[in-house]
Amino acid sequence: MSETSAPRAHDPYAAFRFRDYRFFAAGNFLSVIGRQMLAVAIGWEVYQRTHQAVMLGYIGLAMGLPIILFAIPAGQVTDRISRKKILLITQLLASLSFVGLAVWSAQHAGLAWMFTLLFLAGVANTFGWAARAAFIANLVSAETFSNAVTWNSGTFQAASVIGPAI
Repeated sequence: MSETSAPRAHDPYAAFRFRDYRFFAAGNFLSVIGRQMLAVAIGWEVYQRTHQAVMLGYIGLAMGLPIILFAIPAGQVTDRISRKKILLITQLLASLSFVGLAVWSAQHAGLAWMFTLLFLAGVANTFGWAARAAFIANLVSAETFSNAVTWNSGTFQAASVIGPAI
């Protein structure tokens, strides 16, 4: 009978042993918290301005329609262009949209501007999500990939709870 080596112990923090993944995970966590905070703040302000619950549905439509329209093209672009460039550009565009929403709120501008800015942020987020999902493979080893995906999903869920709470 031949002696076999003992199986390696599972390392639940394997993905965090990669410096680039740690930075990515932290940035993604903060980005999701910000987007979730924005969604609550926009909904609150629009409802206070209009007192129409249907407007909350329109906000969801403005933010969700880009996903429906651009999910497939976003995946194709992600396969052809540097994922890092896409992430940088989409974060910049989303940030500019969010600054625009802050100006919209401060100026009490019309709702058409808000819906336009939310749609643009949704387009940026759609392309960013496609690039982000594919980018993880560039940050960790093949053996660690499933661990990184698990952590990515967990941090997204945690940020999705923490953001609105803040």
